[in-house]
Amino acid sequence: MNQTGFAILGPGSVADFHKQAIVANASAGARLVAVSHYDPARFAELSTRIGDPCLSQVEMLSHPEEDLVVVCTPNGQHTRQAIM
Repeated sequence: MNQTGFAILGPGSVADFHKQAIVANASAGARLVAVSHYDPARFAELSTRIGDPCLSQVEMLSHPEEDLVVVCTPNGQHTRQAIM
């Protein structure tokens, strides 16, 4: 089975719904591989809450198992982040 690695950028409350959808589709190959947040001081807490490594945006974008990024940041940041 082919797997698709998802990363979540911006692990706020809406990210929890996206994580649930990814987990619910594990049988179809969906897999959460990383989460990204702008504040390194919160990486450990977020990794524990979400269950995947929390990385900087640059680290997340170069994660070898990431195929897709779910952007869950405030709307005003989407354009810059999508271009990255």
